[in-house]
Amino acid sequence: MQIIKTLKELKNWRDGAKDKSLVFVPTMGALHEGHKALIQRANQEGGLTIVSIFVNPLQFAPTEDLSKYPRTLEADLELCKTNGVAAVFMPTFEELYPNGMQNLVKIVPPLDLANCLADCLCGASRPGHFEGVLTVVAKLFNLVQPSKACFGEKDFQQLVLIKRMVSDLNFNLEIIPVPTVRETSESFKGLALSSRNRYLSEEQKILATEIYATLCKARELILSGEPVAKVIKDLTKDYFEYFEARDPESLQLSERLPLRLFVAVRIGSTRLIDNLAVAEN
Repeated sequence: MQIIKTLKELKNWRDGAKDKSLVFVPTMGALHEGHKALIQRANQEGGLTIVSIFVNPLQFAPTEDLSKYPRTLEADLELCKTNGVAAVFMPTFEELYPNGMQNLVKIVPPLDLANCLADCLCGASRPGHFEGVLTVVAKLFNLVQPSKACFGEKDFQQLVLIKRMVSDLNFNLEIIPVPTVRETSESFKGLALSSRNRYLSEEQKILATEIYATLCKARELILSGEPVAKVIKDLTKDYFEYFEARDPESLQLSERLPLRLFVAVRIGSTRLIDNLAVAEN
């Protein structure tokens, strides 16, 4: 497995692999079984899998947890190595942002309230977040030049926006969605895997299992014919930041199937998100 730290090293490695397609898995590190699923899905495409590890400061607000974001590089590299990753790109801040972030040209997502791609859900409480995500992803796409890239459905709004950016800006690559990976242990069953789960105490993790349980109950009630608005109102808990039903493509509020349920919660100082598709069989 090749460890790449500079843009020059990346270009040299990419040039050496020019006869093979590259399948890309961008990450911020603190890898877990969810990232492992992304890597394994990438491996199925038959090309070379390249993972990036970069904690992107551009997507963190001043009040958010950039300095506290978990960094587990040794374990991350071991997970990549044991799962067949061909190369790991670990750029420094100076490599990706040589002119700093003060006057950086950025990718600005659609902010039209009628279309509601970036200013609803997480975008409503995290202004500038998706601008930072799209900008760094666009930079990484340009540098790595993959034919395909894998993104998890847990960050569904992010997935929708990245697909939109790829379409609007004519990136020549395919985005592969990968289903959310969840805890299987009896104590924490259903909890969506996230790097932020490590902030939770055991009691908080048990409370967090209510997130997926609530989503499943809501889906069951909606499919049985209960009105979507009533289900959302009845099942919303006091620590939910939002609980909404939206169209899975436009992200507009919707009560028509197929739809997707979205939830964000705060447990202690930790913010968690999850979502679930609702569709008739």
